[in-house]
Amino acid sequence: MPISAMTTFLGSIVMLTSWFIIGRRMKADPQAVTVQVRYLHNFFLFMGIFCLIMAIPTLAIVFSPENFPALMAWGYTIGHIFTYVAFTYILRLTFSLVPRLANKDWLAIAVGGFATVFITIATFLTMALGTHPNFNPTDNLIMYNAAPVVGVSIAVFATLAVLPTTILMLVNGFRSPGSRVRSFLLGGGLSLTMVSGPMHDVARTSVVYAAADILSIIGQIIIAYGMLYHFSERTAWVKGTGDQPAGSNPAHTTGI
Repeated sequence: MPISAMTTFLGSIVMLTSWFIIGRRMKADPQAVTVQVRYLHNFFLFMGIFCLIMAIPTLAIVFSPENFPALMAWGYTIGHIFTYVAFTYILRLTFSLVPRLANKDWLAIAVGGFATVFITIATFLTMALGTHPNFNPTDNLIMYNAAPVVGVSIAVFATLAVLPTTILMLVNGFRSPGSRVRSFLLGGGLSLTMVSGPMHDVARTSVVYAAADILSIIGQIIIAYGMLYHFSERTAWVKGTGDQPAGSNPAHTTGI
């Protein structure tokens, strides 16, 4: 199995498991759940669906190699729609934490909607109806062959949506000793995932594809460890956690 396939299968397990864990925490204390945790919960769900849709066509490499390019092209086109929805939820999360943007949730939805439509159409025209992905058996890698307009657009949207949230998580780690390790793990894992994902979309050589796969796997493992680390430990954005230092803002603590 190519490393690219292992990356997406692992990603689906990590993201859907994280979604399940957060969901259990939300059900255990529903009154303490803020809108930010709901956004994060949805982010993991849609990222998990994305990874699963991206992973399924890779089975064709073994069972129907001649159909793999077309199946992977459609898997890439459809699967990434769920990525854009996930990015939109993270963008909404960031807006909800910034006072000047807190009442402009519609703007985050509008940006996400525009990006979803634009990149999906571009992907459909250049990949589903254009240059398909292919499997490189020599390097055991899947070459997605995304058009530059698609790769750059995904990279810009990912940076705009995910980077502010990863920074907030890292800052929360510095400010809240009780959740420092977990905040660093989640923030660091999301950072690597944010970098490695667009790397697949702009890659043109086997070395870059391989580096993207390796970074993606490392990021997913860090996220998984962050979700499981001290399971009872609360992190950010849930009210009344009781583990934040004196003078900290309870609105910046989460109970996932």
